[in-house]
Amino acid sequence: MWRESHLIRKPSDGVPGKPPLRPDLAELLLVSAHQVQLLLQLAHHHPAAAWDTALATCTAGNAQVLRCLIGEFGWPGHRLVGERGGTAAWMIAQHAVTDPDLQRQARELVVRAVAIGDADPLHLAHLTDRCCVIDGEPQVYGTQYGRDGSGATVLHPVRDLDGLDERRAAVGLEPLGSGPLTDSPLHLPHLIEASART
Repeated sequence: MWRESHLIRKPSDGVPGKPPLRPDLAELLLVSAHQVQLLLQLAHHHPAAAWDTALATCTAGNAQVLRCLIGEFGWPGHRLVGERGGTAAWMIAQHAVTDPDLQRQARELVVRAVAIGDADPLHLAHLTDRCCVIDGEPQVYGTQYGRDGSGATVLHPVRDLDGLDERRAAVGLEPLGSGPLTDSPLHLPHLIEASART
């Protein structure tokens, strides 16, 4: 289950005892991701076309910022921007629904970052599933939800259901049926105190 502690714990960042190399970039990512979270909450609790438009504008702008950072620095992982900055970068990629090429690029970069301990495996699980859903394929970890015709929240199709909980455990996710729909993007916690604790 995704817990708030993943986002707001005060990390030692990528290398224990060392600050991130670029706290300025971490701040940029945290503020950007926080804006998306606020707009997601507003759009969810107060449905209106204006909120949807604001959210689309914000996520598109954030996607461009992330694309620029990737072009200059590669994936903004723990060493560069700290754990919270890395989480913010992942959240920006995860919500860049109008830019599936960026999401695919981010997934590939996060694969490499996870392999060297520079990104959270949970981020890889979510990005992998998001890319699968975008590409019309069954997801791997069961993190992506949608709405059916009646408006009920439903899990997008998942491959190999028998091995699902084992795959989830390997990246730190609890078994699928163990709680509320906490993996849904609308239920991700806010990036609390985005700029105060960087």
